[in-house]
Amino acid sequence: MSPSLSLLEESLRLHTARLKRLQRFWVPLQQRAPKWVLALWIIGVFVSLATQCWCHWFVTAPLICVLIVAEIVIDEAQMTLQLRTDAVRDSLRAARGGYSYA
Repeated sequence: MSPSLSLLEESLRLHTARLKRLQRFWVPLQQRAPKWVLALWIIGVFVSLATQCWCHWFVTAPLICVLIVAEIVIDEAQMTLQLRTDAVRDSLRAARGGYSYA
């Protein structure tokens, strides 16, 4: 096996492991984050109406923003890792000579 093939295989293992670790964290967050954002917003509105005070938004609004930004950043990281993994997998197939143009 040539050094480039072993480097490609190691790179593929590394990217696949990173993607699995990210997805293990991301999938539960992806399912819960929209519900948390909606719950924080609803709680904030009810607290505002009940107390006629808006000071709680100094806490609630940043939490909502953090959840939204975290979703965006993690989703972008996941897509980037998926694209890199696919590119390395394609390079490995091409290097092995098993790439078919069908």
